[in-house]
Amino acid sequence: MPRAPQVKRTRTDGPRELSCFKKKIPALLNIEDEDTVQNPHPVEQRNTPETIKHVSQIIVIGETETSVCEADQYVAEGAGDMDPATQDPHGDKSQHQQQQGGYNPGDGCVASPKSMKTLRESEETELEKTALRVISYLGKSAATRFEHSQPDREWLHTTMTVLIQSLIPLTQQDPRKTGAVIHLEAPVCIIGDIHGDFEDFYELLMQTTVLGDFRLTTHSYLFLGDYVDRGAWGVEVCAYLVAMRCLRPHKACLLRGNHDDPLINGAVDDYKSGSFRSQCIRFCETQGKGDKLFMECNKLFKVLPLAAIVDRKLYCCHGGIPRYSG
Repeated sequence: MPRAPQVKRTRTDGPRELSCFKKKIPALLNIEDEDTVQNPHPVEQRNTPETIKHVSQIIVIGETETSVCEADQYVAEGAGDMDPATQDPHGDKSQHQQQQGGYNPGDGCVASPKSMKTLRESEETELEKTALRVISYLGKSAATRFEHSQPDREWLHTTMTVLIQSLIPLTQQDPRKTGAVIHLEAPVCIIGDIHGDFEDFYELLMQTTVLGDFRLTTHSYLFLGDYVDRGAWGVEVCAYLVAMRCLRPHKACLLRGNHDDPLINGAVDDYKSGSFRSQCIRFCETQGKGDKLFMECNKLFKVLPLAAIVDRKLYCCHGGIPRYSG
């Protein structure tokens, strides 16, 4: 597998500490990297809330609320400092730099033309091209912390609606689904609660992709739900995930969490400005358009599978197996 690109660190006061992913994830993906073999901190000294679990070729990143059975647990040491808002996600690197391993995923958008040299644009469908434009736009907008202009807001709202309407039947007719369960094969990278935190979400993608493009990886992605509420960028997280799913349905799988339900993500009284409904209204700048976007997203959440089984032996879901209290 190609050498993991180096990540340029430019600040030391990131919103959350994530350097653990730079050391652990490439190692679990069998990517040779000088940084991955240096681990001065013993396991018992790593006491941050982020956890990494793995089974064979399976990587799990998430909170304790997320359930993945039969997995050895590793506690990450923290200490990252990369913030995509300080980087230029559309940094233009030459082809020679990419070939020499100098391509910086923090500087390159997932949809950067330089990272897609091996893909033929003529093979992309119109739906895939639309999804690619969304990914490119969100990667660029992360540098400005999503200071969307009015035309951009209207375009993203309209495009999200189109992608969601195409994705709903695609999800319902997924041949890997059996009822509310979807069956996947390793290697797979499993990511837990995102809760509208686009910065950490984007950083994880940059650390686990090849040249910043998830289409070039050998593994697929499984997201275990709770994409919205609390964090400031629930709309952007949803747009990115929907675009990933439309662009490569077999490489991105979404499960449903308890916050992916209008009874919870629409509870404005409980989550105030952090509720997904409030964010949709604020994003669209009118309640009518905001509520329409809110309902479209929840239509997609409604058809998402509740659990996944990887290689017929690893059970994955959002909140774990419920206990019978009768």
